[in-house]
Amino acid sequence: DVAGLVVDARHPLLHTPPELDAHVARRLKKPLGLVLNKIDAIPRAAAEAWAEHLLAALPGVDAVVGFSSKDGGGGAGGQRATRIAGPRD
Repeated sequence: DVAGLVVDARHPLLHTPPELDAHVARRLKKPLGLVLNKIDAIPRAAAEAWAEHLLAALPGVDAVVGFSSKDGGGGAGGQRATRIAGPRD
């Protein structure tokens, strides 16, 4: 099992409950992945910087993945997920 949280890539901390990573990691004992939604709305360098910051600031987060439904790629409706950072070692 894994827990996932979808946050807006333009300001992911605004959509990240402060205690969620600790709750998922310590109490539920599950890995937590963050999905940066609307990844096409920010530059790739900004997404990478957010991913690095989120992994450093939130110890319960194991990986950060970007998602966009606009930039093509395979899948239904041109949706595409891109691994940005993680998993933690």
